[in-house]
Amino acid sequence: MDDALQDLLSPEEAAGAFRNEQVSQIMQAYLDENAAPELLPFRGELVAELREQLAGQEEQIAEITEGEGRTVEEVFTASLYQMDIDRVKYALAKYLRVRILKLERVAGLFRADLAPELADAAAELRRKISDEERQFAGELEKLYEAHIDDAVLRHLPEDGPETLRSLGDADICRPPRTDRFVFCRVNETVDGFLAHETAEPATWEEGDVHVAPYAAIKSFVEDGRMSLSAPHFEDPQRPLADAA
Repeated sequence: MDDALQDLLSPEEAAGAFRNEQVSQIMQAYLDENAAPELLPFRGELVAELREQLAGQEEQIAEITEGEGRTVEEVFTASLYQMDIDRVKYALAKYLRVRILKLERVAGLFRADLAPELADAAAELRRKISDEERQFAGELEKLYEAHIDDAVLRHLPEDGPETLRSLGDADICRPPRTDRFVFCRVNETVDGFLAHETAEPATWEEGDVHVAPYAAIKSFVEDGRMSLSAPHFEDPQRPLADAA
């Protein structure tokens, strides 16, 4: 058995390859993202760590499978590790994909001539996304603007384009609604919680499951004290009446 396979099978390497905690975290990050009506802060450290480990594990697997004289046991063991790698890659891809889908809905916030009343929403969005997502959203908005100019605006009277742009800001660039209700699980007991302005302060115990307006639990979801479930994401701009 050569060094690559020995390293892969060693208890230390096996324990550090993909910890169950890491996989659980990326899956919960996906569930949170899928259920939240807005983009959540990007889990950059977790994603970078998983990507680094994926690259290292795939390199070791390649060394094993591409070599000559492998026994059936060695090839079978390597295939089991490859299945674990594929599982993690799938979980990571789901998380990144749902973020891209949500980002597409609010890419209008990257417009160069954005209405002043949307400046705060645009600044908050930029704080939550990665550099790669920021680049994607910027390029997507440029393509959209070019398409609208070519298909519509250049055919309008002289003052038509500016009028149409100003009327469209509220709809095209509207931030997602955060007053919709979501299911959440309490990961850490929260004292004095107010579900809404008229509610009495309450204590939500660890392990409890509640239904509450997303805006009321937003900060707890972002810091990990609560997790979301029961996915709701299809369109973060969709009215509440359509979400039933």
